[in-house]
Amino acid sequence: MPHQSGIEVARQLRRAGVDSAIIFATTSTDHGLDSFEVQAADYLVKPFQQEDVDQALDWCLEHLPEPMRRLCVYVDGEELEIPLASICYIEVLGHQSHIHTVQRELVTRRGLDALESDLDSRDFLRCHRSFLVNMNHIQRMEGSDFQMSGGALIPISTSNLTRIRNAFIDWTYCKAWGNP
Repeated sequence: MPHQSGIEVARQLRRAGVDSAIIFATTSTDHGLDSFEVQAADYLVKPFQQEDVDQALDWCLEHLPEPMRRLCVYVDGEELEIPLASICYIEVLGHQSHIHTVQRELVTRRGLDALESDLDSRDFLRCHRSFLVNMNHIQRMEGSDFQMSGGALIPISTSNLTRIRNAFIDWTYCKAWGNP
């Protein structure tokens, strides 16, 4: 880079409060400690392989802050990226999954198991064979139902009621103590 090193740009970004992942691609190992100082996600020394880049990017995606994470689904033939924070709950009706967000309902042909796997977030809880809830949108637990922020009542599997209640209580305590 002309006039400035990548390390100096990274320092400026960090001083400005930017929390994005930084991956260095360089011909030298001279700045390894500096990259640690600016909290670089990875430090790749040329020549490197495509799989090295892929691994670095995969790590960055796995460690994205929750507000930046998204679920990719096809809805009416169009690929959409839905912010996880906006998803209230997902329910299966027939052979389609209905994703209820804060703004609207989206319908996709993806199964609940696949969606749950793609979400890969501690904020989501499978509370019934047909429902997956975002615990950030639960207002309260009423008997064997979750009342969601939009008013919907989501059933809790009676055979797993104790396990689900405990998982929700644990999640609530972790959030309260700042350890999600």
